[in-house]
Order: sequence, then C-alpha cells, then structure tokens
Amino acid sequence: MHTPRPTNQAGVIAPSCPQLPAVASRSVIYTKACKEFTRKILRKNVKINLGIEPRIQRFFELIESRPRAGQLPDSEPKQIPDPIDVPKSVLEDIFRHARESFPNECCGWLTGAQDANTADGVRRAVNAYEPDLHPTAKDRTAERAFVISDGDLLELSRSLDDEVRPRIIYHSHPNGRAYFSPTDRANARDPWGEGPAYPVQQIVIGIDGARVVEARQFAWSDEADDFVEIAEYPGLDI
Repeated sequence: MHTPRPTNQAGVIAPSCPQLPAVASRSVIYTKACKEFTRKILRKNVKINLGIEPRIQRFFELIESRPRAGQLPDSEPKQIPDPIDVPKSVLEDIFRHARESFPNECCGWLTGAQDANTADGVRRAVNAYEPDLHPTAKDRTAERAFVISDGDLLELSRSLDDEVRPRIIYHSHPNGRAYFSPTDRANARDPWGEGPAYPVQQIVIGIDGARVVEARQFAWSDEADDFVEIAEYPGLDI
C-alpha cells in the first residue's frame, strides 16, 4: 500500500522518513522519526547536500523552528514606562477639582522637580472649551471635552524647562470612566511629528454624580507608538 509523503500547506513535499505514526502540528504533518532525524541534523549544523532541493531544506527548518508543546514563541517583554509618583494629598486635590467642575470636565497639571520622580504640586487650569477652539472634537460641550485656556497653555509651555516643571496633565471624565479616549490620544500627540505634544504623563479622573470612581495614569511608549496605562488609583467618596 502506498503511503503519501507528508506535505505542508504550501505543498512542499517532505523527504521520506521511517513510517511511524504521523503527528499533525498545525500546517505541517510529519512522522515522529522524521522529526527526530531533522533535529539531529540541525543540532549538528550539518548541511544537507544529498541532492535534496532547497524547498526540502526549508521543510526541515520549518519543523525545527515550530514551538514545542506548551512553548510560547520567543518574544521580548514590552517596556512599560515608570509612573511618576503622585502623593495621596495631590490626588485628593485634583479629585476635588473634578467634583467642583462636574458635570464639566476639569483640567490642569501637576508639577515636580526636574530630577525627582514625584509630582507634588497642583496647577489648576481653566477648561475654555468652545466648539471652534477644539482641535478634534468640535461637536461636543465642556461636559465631554476640554481645552486648556490660552493663558494657561502659554504658562505650561514656558515652564517646561524650569527646575520645577509640568510633569503630568490631568483631566476628568464625568461619565465615571478613567480611560484615555481616542480624542484624548489625538490631542496629546505632537501634531507636527511623532510622540507626545508635551514631555508629560497623563491622568484621567473618572467621576459621576455620586463619587470619584477611579483614576488612571498614562505615559507615552516609543515601543507601542502610543500612550499606555501605567498606574491605577482607587476612587474617593467626594
């Protein structure tokens, strides 16, 4: 009885191997003996120069490169930016700002020393949202968007190189959810290049009519080419 020689989905024919029970592994079917033979050859770094076509050599390489059972493909862990520390008293301060501004969004920034990893100062800003002023969301109200006023934005920009400088921009979401929305991401990116518009991290406060539900911190990741979540803070009955 003729036994068909194993192939992969691309139609590459495998070399003849001892006929032991076949093992199916995703797109490649081969015998156990063939698999062991392949490993021995490749482990010794031996070139197969027996008149075998290059596509057969490729078949061997495909078998050896497949993940073993229970083995995940090799991958390097993604680098997550370190969050700038925010003292509890500072969090409570910006939570109060969110409550005072509710149902509108609040906005402002946290300051800290250049060489420190702590943002311990609060600078409130005015949400000057008007449809014509917002760069991307012109169909909303101050309850669903924010624009830092011209005067505040000028001060933020001028202080970026100071010893004590802006480290985190914050704003609130009056729907109780602390997520960095597509609109937030678009506005926080540099419109003339790649990366963030300002060298700062971001905090979003989720608040509703009853309490501050949660807050989350985000930072720019070059690896992800986007803002990623780096910290989460519990809410507050305020």
